Amino acid sequence: MLFGMSNNIIAIDGPVASGKGTIARLLSAKLGWKNLSTGDIYRGISVHMMRSGVDPFDKEQVIKCLNCLDMRVLAEGGETLVFLGDEQVNGQLHSIETSKYVYKVALLPEVRECSTRIQKRIAAEGNLVCEGRDIGSVVFPNAKYKFYLDASADERAKRRWLQDRLQDPTLTIEKVKDGIQRRDLMDMNRSVSPLIIAEGAIVIDGNQTPDKIVEDMLNHIKSYQVPA
Repeated sequence: MLFGMSNNIIAIDGPVASGKGTIARLLSAKLGWKNLSTGDIYRGISVHMMRSGVDPFDKEQVIKCLNCLDMRVLAEGGETLVFLGDEQVNGQLHSIETSKYVYKVALLPEVRECSTRIQKRIAAEGNLVCEGRDIGSVVFPNAKYKFYLDASADERAKRRWLQDRLQDPTLTIEKVKDGIQRRDLMDMNRSVSPLIIAEGAIVIDGNQTPDKIVEDMLNHIKSYQVPA
């Protein structure tokens, strides 16, 4: 077992578009571990509810639809695979429509509890890099290695604009930045599992290149090791 980790979990938290997904994939590849994007779990739930015509602000509808959820989530090959029934829906997870919908249902405790159960089931298989917004603070507070990846609003807006501009040619960086800042306020001020720097988490500068970020994380991990 690489690094002799006791609970086999690396938690990476951070705000929207901070690069968590890219870094988690690179880090898990370096370690030969599984990688889990918790955002894809929430997005899978959102696709299910959008198909069912659920109003994301109608809590009763959301809970009723959640009880009918037939979703499988697998962490394989460094990716998070999401299935609704037998259909893999990864191609629909990052559409602009899903992105607009997901933050609304993710505020509900029942949805977050559903996602947490899935995360803990996958973590029980061991050797997991897990990224999200409440991983080190709520889902896996005892993770041996906890990181908080942050980046400026300008840098995050640029990344999200480059990702979404092909879907919406009218999109501007200014509009994306405004949406990111509003999302930050909601994530940090929600009543359930707000976005915070978890106790014991190491803050990493997300404005650096992905390779440099992964190098910094690996150096922190190695520095915790007790010589044999």
